[in-house]
Amino acid sequence: MLSSQQGHELIKHIERTGARLVLVGDKAQLPSVNAGRLFGLTQEYGIETTIMDEIVRQKNEVLKEAVWQQQGER
Repeated sequence: MLSSQQGHELIKHIERTGARLVLVGDKAQLPSVNAGRLFGLTQEYGIETTIMDEIVRQKNEVLKEAVWQQQGER
């Protein structure tokens, strides 16, 4: 839930220090309270992204299917 301003400051710091940034999250979750959608934009503009789409929390197949349906995936 990083705002545009926070993301800008973070990226400036990374560039100054040569650090590496790893973002972990879900662009379908709650957005930042302030302006911006840094997480979604990084994915849209070609930053290397890995998508995890395997449900591991629910072991029961009926529950897994319910999760997929709730997310509109199936």
